[in-house]
Amino acid sequence: MASLENELGTATRAASRDQPITNGMTNLQERIDDAGRRLTEISRELGSLEGYAVDDDGFRAELARFGPVWESLNSREQARIIRTLIERVEYDGKTNKVTVSFRSAKIREICRGVAKKRHD
Repeated sequence: MASLENELGTATRAASRDQPITNGMTNLQERIDDAGRRLTEISRELGSLEGYAVDDDGFRAELARFGPVWESLNSREQARIIRTLIERVEYDGKTNKVTVSFRSAKIREICRGVAKKRHD
């Protein structure tokens, strides 16, 4: 938004000499106004999402109840969910090690906790 305002300032100084520049200023002001409105919308939406935060235990409880839902999904739907959660899977044949990279650090942390509980 600051770059748009700088651009508008440059255009304002030149506007007194050229009509196309005046039109450009109007366009820049509209873009600044649109960006400001969008920032306000995003801020409101983020504020409303704060109430939907789930703690680790709540997430694990919901995940445990997800089994029957998972079983009802076809393979294409399951693959889509996996692609949403996992960024990549790497296999090192020398060490026989699989590394899973999650798209979200929070999902990685929760999965590690689930794996640890199963191991214990």
